[in-house]
Amino acid sequence: MWITPTPFLVSLFILPIKVVKNSNFQINIVIIVILLLKKQDNTKKGVGDNFNRHVYFHCVIIKLNMPPEEIKPKNKRVLIIIIIIIVLVLGVIGFKPIKNWLQVQREKNFSQVLSELQNLIVNKKDYLAALAKAETTVKKYPEKAEAWQWKGIAEFQLGKTNEAKLSFEKVLALDSENKSAKTYLEILNNPNVKLLTQDDFMNQADFEKFFDFPLPSSGLQFVNAMHRPFDSSRYSDYVSVQYTASASAKSISAFFENELNKNKSAYTYAKKKINNADVFMATGPTTNFAISIYSTNPVRIILDVSKKK
Repeated sequence: MWITPTPFLVSLFILPIKVVKNSNFQINIVIIVILLLKKQDNTKKGVGDNFNRHVYFHCVIIKLNMPPEEIKPKNKRVLIIIIIIIVLVLGVIGFKPIKNWLQVQREKNFSQVLSELQNLIVNKKDYLAALAKAETTVKKYPEKAEAWQWKGIAEFQLGKTNEAKLSFEKVLALDSENKSAKTYLEILNNPNVKLLTQDDFMNQADFEKFFDFPLPSSGLQFVNAMHRPFDSSRYSDYVSVQYTASASAKSISAFFENELNKNKSAYTYAKKKINNADVFMATGPTTNFAISIYSTNPVRIILDVSKKK
């Protein structure tokens, strides 16, 4: 409930306590407590919704206008008692709201980190950068199942299968109903699935021989290629590759669409827009592939190629 119509209320309490006073000197203890009452944002849900008051700052000013040596023992005791009471009162008033505010900020920071991890893995497919960020994240937020989940996905994509298993097991220890972790563990424990290892990377020449489909003759920069996990009962191999291109995404998309139209007798295909990318999904007699073209700077091209048995 909001006690004033203003978005922020500043309450200033000044309590002068005259401990000793005579014609030559006096002691004044001034307590200043600044309370900022922050209006609750009812449009956002999550941690911190129940907190609409935060104590942002406490300031205790003790003004001594009397030389310490002139303070009488009795007045010293009174002064000490008053200071102790002040500290206790401020602690009771301020500790919980400050703790709650810090928790809210921590949750906001974590949400931002999750967005960055998702972008690295889902959109950019930069698994090395994602793993480095995930490792830092689980150290800072060891109690968060989502942090361990993204760490496991990055490890899985990089062929670090043992590490991925440990990460997904940690996810289930924190969140026993996590469907993503259960799915990945089923894949990791399935003997019919050929898992990616760190030895499964390919060079450019080997990939382009494996792909055997036209690529733009200039402007492409090879990034990496690797064998991916696949169902050995259906496929003989599955490779993913990344390129960057100096040409525009529109021209790269037009090139592949033209080549697929030239090869209509061998391939059927569909073109879709997924996550700000033009995606071509093609099916041939021995090869299926997907080409994703991202309008980034530089343009990124990701090809996923699977060979049928």
